[in-house]
Amino acid sequence: MLDFSQEGVKELSSKVIFGYLAVAAFFIFIIFRLGYLQVVRGHFFWMLASEHKLKEIRIPATRGAILDRHRRVLVNNRPSLDLVVVPQYVVNKAALQKTLENLISLPMEQFESSWQVAKRLPPFYPSRIFSDISYDLAARLKVAQVTAVGEEDSWDLRGIEIVQRPLRRYPLDSTASSILGYLREISEEDLTHFQKSDPDKYWPGDLIGVAGIEKQWETVLKGEDGHQIKVVDAVGREITTPDVAYLLKKKAPLPGSHLILTIDRELQRYAEEQFQGQSGALVALDPHTGEIFSLVSLPSYDPRALSANITADFWQKLVADPRKLLLNRAVQSYPPGSTYKILTAIAALEEKVIKPEEKINCAGGLHFGGRFFHCWREGGHGLTDLRRALAESCDTYFYQVGLKLGVDRLAKYAALFGLGERTGLDLEEEKKGLIPTEAWKKKLFGQPWLPGETLSIAVGQGSVLVTPLQNALLVSSVANGGLRIRPTLLKEAGEIPSEKISVSKETLEIVRTALGDVVASPSGTAHGSRSSLVSMGGKTGTAQVISEEGRRRVGGGEQFRDHAWFVAFAPVEDPKIAVAVLVEHGGFGASAAAPIAKKVIEKFFEISKEK
Repeated sequence: MLDFSQEGVKELSSKVIFGYLAVAAFFIFIIFRLGYLQVVRGHFFWMLASEHKLKEIRIPATRGAILDRHRRVLVNNRPSLDLVVVPQYVVNKAALQKTLENLISLPMEQFESSWQVAKRLPPFYPSRIFSDISYDLAARLKVAQVTAVGEEDSWDLRGIEIVQRPLRRYPLDSTASSILGYLREISEEDLTHFQKSDPDKYWPGDLIGVAGIEKQWETVLKGEDGHQIKVVDAVGREITTPDVAYLLKKKAPLPGSHLILTIDRELQRYAEEQFQGQSGALVALDPHTGEIFSLVSLPSYDPRALSANITADFWQKLVADPRKLLLNRAVQSYPPGSTYKILTAIAALEEKVIKPEEKINCAGGLHFGGRFFHCWREGGHGLTDLRRALAESCDTYFYQVGLKLGVDRLAKYAALFGLGERTGLDLEEEKKGLIPTEAWKKKLFGQPWLPGETLSIAVGQGSVLVTPLQNALLVSSVANGGLRIRPTLLKEAGEIPSEKISVSKETLEIVRTALGDVVASPSGTAHGSRSSLVSMGGKTGTAQVISEEGRRRVGGGEQFRDHAWFVAFAPVEDPKIAVAVLVEHGGFGASAAAPIAKKVIEKFFEISKEK
């Protein structure tokens, strides 16, 4: 109920007057604020709207480093400068290109290529013209931009910027490049793929891993880019006056995570040096945990060259290079030669097709199916039991054992040891190898398996294929008492479970003892590579790449020489390391591959003592 008394009316009038005053004060504030913005700050906002713009600058994140097992650097980063073009600020493309040609002596076809890329992007997005330019060149361009202000041709440099970006640094040059991989500018296909899961993490022009660890662990190594808001003028130059300070914002980049590998940097470099220019592969690992100490593939590439500005012609020549520099031989498939006799011996003992002490006569070969299968020793080995057959690598012995087994039982034991399938290593390019069976041939060729083909398989020839990594794991399983281990290149991968292979301890002990004889016995094929520092067990292998008939038809030639193999473990009584060595077209395993394995094993124990 309203109070119309004198006191009530007086109180109501005071409230109304106060309300009017508040409203009036608000409008006065608005008028003065608009006046300030239009009169005092009007010129500033007119410039900002007409010539000045807000520009978001990406701040590239530092990629995670890759370290060896002792946390020594394999790959890290260094600062670099890129020359980029921003089409939004380019008035005359031809004039800009001519100006750059006059200022710098760099291949300008790259400008045209970058321009075509830029046309497919938003006009404000920088497109890289040259990567990793020198600081001297950057300084000359900056001076040219500054001194051109006010000159008639000053617009010719509009749209050119120099931006900082971290690039990979390889302190060991090309060492371990087959493990580490390399970076390349992201393709449109990869960009689409990555942006599906994280739209803001990858952008055109980013570098991504395309091989090795760099590829396998791309999303871990890749950091999160930051950004900074800047005010720029019509030419793209930054404005830093106090008037614009409140508009500037910055988000710091988050660096990628470091990776610690199982590789020993010193052993890796030493192992590569032992090949002395020969092509081949080596895998050295812990036979109990699967940690890889060294993984070699030679010849290889220089990752610095592949991460730089490369032309299509350069890439085509690299791909067509007969040396196959991009091929990781450690995980490619090869005929295993006599190293496969390890598996044949295990299968024969487990299937009881032969007793350890049972002897087979070797007279230099075996007549079967209308042809003569040669033993490598022309005069033969005479009466030979399993232990001696492995030590001296008697082909005739294993021909006959293979016939008793058949190809499918050989394949059964190959599968138990993981042959014919990928090992699960952190390298995408790993091959499965090939373990033939009767069904495999029937499906692929529509033909039945012939018993004579089994003779070749039993000694590691014919259609059987394994990788150096698989061979290293095979000999590891013999050395560790029958555990099938999973290899790893990542030190902090946690405990990797192993699997017990269904093979008796007695069988493995017989085979392990025979492999010790390969090196220790005077008649062993690798006796010449015995070590005075540590006991070794192993198996040599010489794998044909062409049949004898084919060799006679085409004649000689380096490309037709046999591959040389040697698999080993040491010390025999308590193995700490297992090694597989392949020398492409190296000839005999005993003379080409075994000496490399011996040196690497000795170096491993030398390094272990130092640590």
